[in-house]
Amino acid sequence: MRTERVVVGARRPCPAPRGCLRLRICGRVGRHPKSLPIPRSTISHVFKKRPTKTRKGRPKAPDRGPSADELILMRRFPEAEVALRALLKEQRDPQWRLKLADVLRELGRGDDAVTEYLHASDAFLEDGFTDRAHAAAMRARKLVPGRADIEARFQRLQHRKRLDFLQRGAVDALEKAASTDEGHVSMARIELEQIWNRLSDTDFVRVCEPHQLIRLLAQMKLKRVAEGKRLVAEGSTGGLAVLICRGELEARRITSKGSLALRTFGQGDFLGERSVLSRGAWQVSLVAPEAATVLTLDRAGFEATLVGNDNPRELIDFLRGQSQDQEVERLVNQLH
Repeated sequence: MRTERVVVGARRPCPAPRGCLRLRICGRVGRHPKSLPIPRSTISHVFKKRPTKTRKGRPKAPDRGPSADELILMRRFPEAEVALRALLKEQRDPQWRLKLADVLRELGRGDDAVTEYLHASDAFLEDGFTDRAHAAAMRARKLVPGRADIEARFQRLQHRKRLDFLQRGAVDALEKAASTDEGHVSMARIELEQIWNRLSDTDFVRVCEPHQLIRLLAQMKLKRVAEGKRLVAEGSTGGLAVLICRGELEARRITSKGSLALRTFGQGDFLGERSVLSRGAWQVSLVAPEAATVLTLDRAGFEATLVGNDNPRELIDFLRGQSQDQEVERLVNQLH
């Protein structure tokens, strides 16, 4: 291979059109005592004039026109509808469907807009965006106020949004309720989340205000009741209320014919509010026909919920509104 020696820093000007090769390699300016052997083919390659690229002859990119968002801003709603429907064919994005509903509303097609709002709400909920699903259902509700199916859907989403807000605080409160006096947690957090998921669908959670519910759960104690075990004795005045989380409890009354089962209570039922609020005696015994999990509230725990409570009357009225004790009293009166 033929090579030639290029001396960098020579006093005579470099004959290369773009400067010497050594200067292009090391970036140094001035004299350089060393020489660098470079193949002739490399020199011709480095200093070869490269042709400039032009767009001449290339096909021109097609003009796609304004986007759907730009058409909406220009209030060209018929064209925006066509563009949005084309986008929805390519990608089922609920955000595009929500914009399509807005466009249909501007065009005066209210029924079509309501349908698209509900489809967008379902898609957002399926993706886990409860807030956006709630907002889409609210827009549909404003277009047709009083429609029963939309109102029911809106209420369900509102309840779901409320539960999402409640879940973290409620599970933390249940974790505190599951702690024993020694500080050990008797249930894993995933099991506490399952208990909360069961309670979240009950009227007790649905009616109670979120901040009052968190206060109440934090002062309760989580207990397991074995099959056939008695949780509360008839005539006891210990001041104990019970919220059933899983399983069932039987209300039994001692009669001349022995122990008689008056009624079976299930998940979400709250019993014993009179025992806590007015220290009344239990008129029945509570027995577990099968293994059950309950939350219990004693008098001290109830008083703790009132300390620092901005609206204690709200919590008291909520507990008094539980009608299970009245149902038990009615069944007892029927025995006489």
